[in-house]
Amino acid sequence: MDVVQSLITYSVLTKKKVLLDQMRKGLMVLDVLPQIQKHPELFEHLFVDKVDQITPEYVLELLDLRDENDSIPAKRCCQTLSAFIQKSEETDLSDFLQFVTGSPTVTGSMVPGCIKVSCTDTDSFYASTCLMELKVLLQFSTYKEFESTLRMVLKGKSFTMA
Repeated sequence: MDVVQSLITYSVLTKKKVLLDQMRKGLMVLDVLPQIQKHPELFEHLFVDKVDQITPEYVLELLDLRDENDSIPAKRCCQTLSAFIQKSEETDLSDFLQFVTGSPTVTGSMVPGCIKVSCTDTDSFYASTCLMELKVLLQFSTYKEFESTLRMVLKGKSFTMA
C-alpha cells in the first residue's frame, strides 16, 4: 500500500512541483516574479484559464476565415465551418478549441482572428496547435457529411478521405 501511495504522490505532486519550482526560479532570475507578486491581476491571464462560457459567437470571432484561395469552393467551405460552429453546443465548441488550440477553454492568448482557417484539397482535417491553424477539407458535398466527419475528428476518432 505504501508503494502505491508513494507512486501516486510522486506522479500527482512531486513531479509537477519540480517543474513549478524551476519556473519560479526562472521568473525570479528574470526579475519578473516580484512584479507578478506586486500586480497579480496584470499577469493572471498568462497563467489562469478564463472560465467564461464558450459561445458560438466567441469561437467565430477567434477564426480568421480569410482564405488566400478566394474560390467559390473555399468560400462555401468557410461558410460550412461557420454554420457548424453556430449550431454547436458548448461541449462541441470545447472539443473544437481543444483540437485547434490545444486548450478546451478560453485563455488569454486567444484574441479575435488568432485561428487561421484555410480550405485545402487534402485528405484530412489538420490542426496545428502551436500555430493555431486549421486546414479544412474542400471535398464535402453536404453539410451533414461535413458535420459528421468533423465531429468524428473532434471526438478523437481517426479520419481520412479516400
